[in-house]
Amino acid sequence: MKKSMFILGLILMLSLFLVYATTTLLTSPIDNYSDDDGYLDLKGTCTPSSGQNITSATLYSNVDGTWKANKTLSVGIVGIDVVQYFNFTNYINQSAEGTYKWNILCTGNDTTSFAGNNTIKVQYARPTIATTSPADGSYSLDGESIAVVCTASPAGGWNISAVS
Repeated sequence: MKKSMFILGLILMLSLFLVYATTTLLTSPIDNYSDDDGYLDLKGTCTPSSGQNITSATLYSNVDGTWKANKTLSVGIVGIDVVQYFNFTNYINQSAEGTYKWNILCTGNDTTSFAGNNTIKVQYARPTIATTSPADGSYSLDGESIAVVCTASPAGGWNISAVS
């Protein structure tokens, strides 16, 4: 009798948890994405359980070395059973090169939900640099310095302001 009551109580608790669970999904970029400009465009969706709503989403990351909230976006018009889409663009910019974790915390009707953390790697695109003169194997006959001429081509979407 005690065992069946325990199982019934466990089933009831699990069903209540499932009914009132908010779901968070990190939609973009994919996990282990490599970013080449340091401007992170992070997106996710928050799905309320039946009869519930989503009121806000908070972006978390460790981009500055500490796991913390970076920005909270609130829902303008809250609706019951409405899936909310959140776009955290231009809240984390000019990030240093490195590998970072990020996540979104969805909040609604006194419930919160994180997805599993995603990883993003920031590695800036490198320009292509070529030596145009002197020819390979050249040397100075008088022991003075040799003028070296180079050309540089930026990676896609970048400009070169100086070569030294």
